Amino acid sequence: MPVITRRTLLAGAAATATTPAPTALAARIANAATTPIATPAASPEATPIARMPCGVKYDLGAELARNELTRPASHERFFRDELTAIRDQLHCTTVDLYGSEPDRLLAGLGIAADLGFDIHLQTRLNFLPEAEMRDRLATAAAEAERVRQAGIPVVLDVGCEYLLFADGLIAGDDFSEKVEVIEAGKVDWEATIGQFTGLLQSLADTARAHFNGRISYSDTPDMTGAWDAFDIIGIDHYLSADTRTTYVATIDTLAASGKPVWVKEFGCPAWNGAAEAGGMAWDILDDTVDPPQIADGIVRDEASQADAIVETLGLIGQSKAERAYLYEFITTGSPRNTDPRYDYDLTGYGIVSTWDDDGDGHQPYDTTGFWEPKEAFHRVAAWNAGT
Repeated sequence: MPVITRRTLLAGAAATATTPAPTALAARIANAATTPIATPAASPEATPIARMPCGVKYDLGAELARNELTRPASHERFFRDELTAIRDQLHCTTVDLYGSEPDRLLAGLGIAADLGFDIHLQTRLNFLPEAEMRDRLATAAAEAERVRQAGIPVVLDVGCEYLLFADGLIAGDDFSEKVEVIEAGKVDWEATIGQFTGLLQSLADTARAHFNGRISYSDTPDMTGAWDAFDIIGIDHYLSADTRTTYVATIDTLAASGKPVWVKEFGCPAWNGAAEAGGMAWDILDDTVDPPQIADGIVRDEASQADAIVETLGLIGQSKAERAYLYEFITTGSPRNTDPRYDYDLTGYGIVSTWDDDGDGHQPYDTTGFWEPKEAFHRVAAWNAGT
């Protein structure tokens, strides 16, 4: 079975639309599946690896399904310790904070400023009416401007992959439901793309009304045209079997626009073979049973996760990208388990593990804030330290 990615999903869906939208963005989506990006002149093996500093994405609590946040409010008490570990143990000088709730966005921003980070603040304004999206963005933008005026480097990102997560563009209360609608051919792409580009322009206007620094938006690399209103092109760019030969060229093609390109997401879960699935490597649960189980044949392999991350960093270093942010430090909604059937940590992209209160003697994260590093944690720390 071919690997389904965000790219091939949207490209295939738009290509089958009865009335393709007459915009560069829609044309790019429709043609992506059949128009390959040129392979770099020099192979990755032939080019010396540049040591691109690795930033890290940090989850403050994002709404990835309607009314369901990735982290509860009680986790705010762990923010400072975890961000301190990112600075002192991973040797990161820059961090990408992302979240949906204004209070937690501002809390994380304040802590990161205190710790001296170069900050990228990403609002995930998912499943909200446009007016509320603008209100939340205005709140975050005003505080980000206050921090920027205090001399702390801040870039404001208005969101991530809104074609799949914004309210009202494609029906559905979560990623899976929206995928089903797309696969069923129930999307009016001409109207949807028009709404999408209009939404991005509205969010850019709101950000600029309250924030005088650079602004960005993050999406898959094929969404050419999505960044017209922004200063920085942010891409969620995962290495996989499908992208390995074009990974560098994809970045460089976008950089040819003259705007800076930042790789806003890359990474890999800790199971053998995850590197081939890239951004869809989380999809390994058998939900035909209750509770859901890790699919047969999935084996924990922390070395493979670490290798994939370092390989991607090497490729980014060969490209014209200016920055790279690993997805991600911690995935608290995917706890580890000693029973391989329920080792949900394998569905997450975090480079540290957490545990539930499962009675096996491990410290439960929700009450203790305990986490433990995976092999990738140590490899990223060594990478950033230059060792």
